[in-house]
Amino acid sequence: MKVGLPLKLGIAVVLLFTFVIALCLLWTPVRYARLRFQLLSGKENERQSAVSVLVKEGIKSLPFITDLLNSNDDKLRIIACEVLQKVKPEVRKPAMQPVYKILEEPYSEVTDAAVKVLLANGDLNNLIEAALNMGTAYLEFGILNLEKWDSKAARRNILCYFLIAHEGVEAEQFRLYAAWDLAIHGDKHARKPLLQALKNPEFSMDIRRKCAHALCEIGERGIAVPIGDILIGMSGKISFGSESLMRTFAATAENSSSKQIIELYNMYEDKYPYHSLLVESAMRVANRDMLPIIMENLPGFRLTKSRIAAIKALGKIGAEESLDLLINHLEYGEEKVRITSAEALANFGGSTVEAALEKASKEDYSEQVKNAAINSLSILRAHGAKTAEELLKEAGKK
Repeated sequence: MKVGLPLKLGIAVVLLFTFVIALCLLWTPVRYARLRFQLLSGKENERQSAVSVLVKEGIKSLPFITDLLNSNDDKLRIIACEVLQKVKPEVRKPAMQPVYKILEEPYSEVTDAAVKVLLANGDLNNLIEAALNMGTAYLEFGILNLEKWDSKAARRNILCYFLIAHEGVEAEQFRLYAAWDLAIHGDKHARKPLLQALKNPEFSMDIRRKCAHALCEIGERGIAVPIGDILIGMSGKISFGSESLMRTFAATAENSSSKQIIELYNMYEDKYPYHSLLVESAMRVANRDMLPIIMENLPGFRLTKSRIAAIKALGKIGAEESLDLLINHLEYGEEKVRITSAEALANFGGSTVEAALEKASKEDYSEQVKNAAINSLSILRAHGAKTAEELLKEAGKK
């Protein structure tokens, strides 16, 4: 059967239109697939070329940008935010909802990119104006009174951006305000940027001090080492905020190292209150390396609570060198000090210790001291015939 020319032409026209329609339908997906590939390219010029194309297309590229914002690839989401910073406001505004959603996530480079879009969109104008003109209290006021930022996560991510990523002539001022606000409204999800700022030697002492305070507020204990490094780097010099850092160091010293405490102790030995705070640090660590510091300072302590803390530390260390000091406090200290000394001596052994505890269990005028001495003797004689109950009965008869 022969096919006539009209039929051939008809088929050709149908095929041509089918091809054209298919090309029209596939052109945008294929083109955007190529742009996606360029955006993920390791070559910066290709990536910037793709960004420029999306910026120039304006509103036409909005569905693609929105798709990038909702993707699982953080790199693509950051690039989408970069594009939104550069497009015209009328293009940016319809795409802001996914950006606000990003702010609800844990702090990351993506949330930093989202905050940059907010800045480009003017969402933080009130905050910036208040911060620059009025000071720290108004920075907090500005954040807490913007309706969009009733979310704790969004406020945290905005603050973390200003602490770490914000650039410009006012960056130092904003870092201080952000650190201050994060200290007031502690959030455990801010731990990473706060630690990053704390360890950054280019940040001012005041900023790092506020970061240390904020980390303490959220229960972060592993900050003693970076704080110790900061104080060692100061070479014993005193500056605004250094005392607060030392107090934070002392409060978390159990996570520090003996070497760091000894170095700081020698560096700040003649400086008050740094010296006493480092002695407190030594008592918190309470290992054999700290023994010389504790023994040297115990006789000079005026506060009973300080003597008690030192005696407990010596009991924990259990070094024979401290026996005479402990026995002396068992005999001549205040009642609470004598009780603590009796309890600490339970970690030692030998006839000298037993004799001192025996004497206290019989001759001390305080029943609490006697009981503490008897309990310690019981511990020392755990394998002997006399129990604590028997010792108490014996003491009662006498």
